[in-house]
Amino acid sequence: MIENCVECNQCVKECEFLKRYGNPVEVSKKIEKNILIAFECSLCGLCEAVCKKDVKFVDFILSKREEAAKKGLAPLKEHKRVLNFEKNASSSMLKIYKFSNNSDKIFFPGCAFTGNDPEFVLNVYKKLCEILNEKVSIGIDCCFKISHDLGLKDKFLEKLNEKIELFKTNNIKEIITVCASCTDVFRKYTDFKITPIYNYFSNLQIFNNFNKVHVHDPCSLRFDRELHETIRKIVKNSGKKVEKFNHEKDLTYCCGEGGAAGFIDKTYAKSWKKKRLTEAEFPVVVYCYGCKFFLKNKKTPVFHILDLIFDNKKETGKLKYWWNKWKIKRIVQKKF
Repeated sequence: MIENCVECNQCVKECEFLKRYGNPVEVSKKIEKNILIAFECSLCGLCEAVCKKDVKFVDFILSKREEAAKKGLAPLKEHKRVLNFEKNASSSMLKIYKFSNNSDKIFFPGCAFTGNDPEFVLNVYKKLCEILNEKVSIGIDCCFKISHDLGLKDKFLEKLNEKIELFKTNNIKEIITVCASCTDVFRKYTDFKITPIYNYFSNLQIFNNFNKVHVHDPCSLRFDRELHETIRKIVKNSGKKVEKFNHEKDLTYCCGEGGAAGFIDKTYAKSWKKKRLTEAEFPVVVYCYGCKFFLKNKKTPVFHILDLIFDNKKETGKLKYWWNKWKIKRIVQKKF
């Protein structure tokens, strides 16, 4: 994984983690002495985007996190809270699947989105069904990318295989996602057709009172060029101008959430957030709810594109988040 590195240090110029520990060759030597260094990387992949030698640094870091887990050195106590979030989001109290006999598609919105106002969430689902002219199946659950990114691969694969078998049993061929992490996981580890919901909403418009925006691309989808253009098309359909970031699309910055690095050292998360917002001269449109929450600040407005399409102005606090998820499950149980 690291053998191709020629130590040109191009990646070091872009990344605070690499500025601290050195280029991939230097990092690999330091990790041999202290494997827990691997948990400070955001896994955002910007290093790979600028690399001319195809060094798979993210895969290397993940392999070291998995090694730490197998040795009993991980998960770290700092990750207890985020693992509890994943556990709760996928609990029997909040998880639900409803399958349609008339569709081979399932709407899998992910964790963060389903903490929104239930009426808004279900309006997004209804619009999807309207556009497709079919009643799409729905799955309210977690993709377990948190466990994946923390090196708990056996746990991740166990949960993923449960979903794969469930989908196959119900003749699912296509998974429609909202969450960037879910999109990334299902693309890498399954053979289903994976379609971000925004591709089906490409002819819709956004509601707002500003004329110029930036678009922030989530790092887990930095190489999805079709989706990059789809999001920008939605904005332009509304008569708005998209002002370029210096770092966008393939070269996008992480919002700060990536790899749970902020649980080990908050300075990394803060540095990514600062880099992104320093480039922002206009309101920022995102299409990842993790990015929306992490980039929230008092100076620069940050909007999720679904909030703008459906004119959703309701904000969700921590307690309201779990209440909303519980309500959505109950509504799906009764009305699907």
